[in-house]
Amino acid sequence: MAGTRFSPEETTALAGDTVRFLNAGGGLHNVQFFADSIAPPVHGLLERAMPGDKIGPLAGPLLLDRNETYAIVVPALPAGRYPFVCRPHYASGMTGTLRVVRR
Repeated sequence: MAGTRFSPEETTALAGDTVRFLNAGGGLHNVQFFADSIAPPVHGLLERAMPGDKIGPLAGPLLLDRNETYAIVVPALPAGRYPFVCRPHYASGMTGTLRVVRR
């Protein structure tokens, strides 16, 4: 997370991988997956994989400090793309994608 963009915009991971979101520049950021683009059974897997003080469904906590991180361990999701947004910067187009692949 830097400025109002995720870098990289797409992250590829396998189930069991840890994905870390780093607030590189400080300021208010988070990660929130789009619930309406995720099937209900998968929604529950992802929700349980997101630790901490969530600010809503499929939404991680707010990060304020420079170099603060938020990590999730990718659950056994079906292969595919899972879009997410920084809720405070959604209007600025701060979006990304978690691409889950199988071995």
